[in-house]
Amino acid sequence: MRTVGSHEAKTHLPRLIDCVAGGKSAPTARRGQPVARLAPIEDDAKRRCRQAARRIGERRQRLGGVPVAELMDSIREGRRH
Repeated sequence: MRTVGSHEAKTHLPRLIDCVAGGKSAPTARRGQPVARLAPIEDDAKRRCRQAARRIGERRQRLGGVPVAELMDSIREGRRH
């Protein structure tokens, strides 16, 4: 979806919410600079999970294939590899 200005977002909020409910996100700008994003709640949770999985995979590669369980234990304990 295209970026919308803050005034347009305020004026057409119900329409934007309908778009977001359909799975799209709506970047919002103030004076032409992006400042916020209206997005489905599930989208944020899925994005965070994908980012966490990617970081775990990258860390495993750097460590030469450490088992996931061992890596997760060290993360929970606050150790850094």
